[in-house]
Amino acid sequence: MNKKKLIIISLDSLSEEDLGNLMLMENFKDLVTQGTLVTSVTPPFVTNTYPIHTSVITGCNPEKHGIIDNLVNDPGNINPDWHWYRKDIKMSTLYDHANNHGLKTLSILWPVTARANISYNMPEIFPTKIHQNQKYLSLRNGSFIMQLSGYLKYGRKLKEKKQPALDNFSVKMLTTNLEKKRPSLALIHLIETDSCKHKHGLKAKRTKESLKRMDKHIGTIINTLNKIDRNYNIIIFSDHSSLPIKKTIDPNDYLKKMNIKIPTKKGDKNWEAWFKTCGGTAFLYLKDKKNWALKEIIMEKLDQIMIDRPELFRRYLNKEEMKESGFLEKAAFGIEAPVGTEYHNDGTKFKANHGYTNQNENYKVFYFIRGEGIRINKKLVGGSLLDIAPLACRQLKIKQWKMDGKLRKDITVGEIK
Repeated sequence: MNKKKLIIISLDSLSEEDLGNLMLMENFKDLVTQGTLVTSVTPPFVTNTYPIHTSVITGCNPEKHGIIDNLVNDPGNINPDWHWYRKDIKMSTLYDHANNHGLKTLSILWPVTARANISYNMPEIFPTKIHQNQKYLSLRNGSFIMQLSGYLKYGRKLKEKKQPALDNFSVKMLTTNLEKKRPSLALIHLIETDSCKHKHGLKAKRTKESLKRMDKHIGTIINTLNKIDRNYNIIIFSDHSSLPIKKTIDPNDYLKKMNIKIPTKKGDKNWEAWFKTCGGTAFLYLKDKKNWALKEIIMEKLDQIMIDRPELFRRYLNKEEMKESGFLEKAAFGIEAPVGTEYHNDGTKFKANHGYTNQNENYKVFYFIRGEGIRINKKLVGGSLLDIAPLACRQLKIKQWKMDGKLRKDITVGEIK
């Protein structure tokens, strides 16, 4: 029986710029000396939470696993569902392979895990309609008894996505079930910093306070692991950075100015073209995919807007970016916003956002790993978040499947017994 154990902790939206502050804090400062820290890491594109977390857990780019954005494609719907469900992933995941090896798995708010085959699962799924109830959705799509017990014991202060109550609850659910269930693979997604950056900005007091809470959560988790089993391997990563926002636009407004019909409501069939917005990027869908003449008309007019209003549209995405993102076969083309501008379909306005291509300055991330056969007090540079999956397989002694990520030999030493 495989007795290796691993916990993966996701710190949503902590960029490499946040790392300096995090390394001064008590718990992470101590932990980082016990393993290998990799900085200047490139996230997969599109740089949004759901594509990246699915890439981390599959080791593949979005073009292969199929989660190309947080939101499902639903032209005209300003409040579409997210990719909540495991069925949307087109390939096997780390937790699937763990299950195949007879290992117990635990997941707390990991994206795209609703109705997943996870031993103890509290999926990330939130209401998008007025009549929906947060706890009911979660109970229906995850492990009923585990979640109900947690809601009854610790859920009094919980109110949907409100922070810091949500992350506090998540950590309590994780540590309680680590002690009770002793899973071989545990996953947790901590969200507060991302929420703070969107709402308050990158340098806001509330954002800085959220970093302190991230360090406190890390300390709480480490203390629990020390109490139950010091042999747990640990991976901590940040999924994407964020960039400051000054201007929010809906690219579909410019299609309307071109007298091009766009969908105006959910289920609208009378449209010609539509931009699906992903924060720092947007992708043009044609109702008739073969209407190349309409595509050329739109691009010709966008070319002029890029010259006249460079603060609105920065550039077209190249073929490699379209392919990696998974949009190549779906969208006519993609555009990227200049730093300081974001794209939204629904009127949302953020003070910081992501979704840009992964080549922007100040847009790198990091990951850390501690465990058997991992170099101690080592700092490395470069690579991809996709490299986490082969490391996770190694630490769990699971055979690596075909993936885009690579096992870095400069992180490991020797063989795991």
